[in-house]
Amino acid sequence: MPRAARAKRDDRAVLPDAAGVEPYTLRLYVAGSNLKSTRAIQIVSELCALLPRGCFHVEVIDLYQQPELARQDNIIAVPSLVKVHPPPRRALVGIITDKQRILQKLGIPITIYDIGEKKTR
Repeated sequence: MPRAARAKRDDRAVLPDAAGVEPYTLRLYVAGSNLKSTRAIQIVSELCALLPRGCFHVEVIDLYQQPELARQDNIIAVPSLVKVHPPPRRALVGIITDKQRILQKLGIPITIYDIGEKKTR
């Protein structure tokens, strides 16, 4: 495959073969490069790394650089993670480290990804 064609390939084409579900589009709103913003980016990156490639398309949006997008999504606090696609739109204000809870709050089925914390006795 030519290099240019590979660069333009949409991740949505990868997912049906990988997991059989439609990919999710997420927007992570941050404010600059402060500690909370950096931590939010790290947690979302770790979440995406646990899941099959192509399951998520994440856009990181800095409110200082693109305030119009924050108005469009009605963002009033950062960091905020918004599930844009597929509908319905859901948002998580603040950042938590529990990846299962993040998926649950965004309305993303947890069982298909099997990333739960395994309890040992």
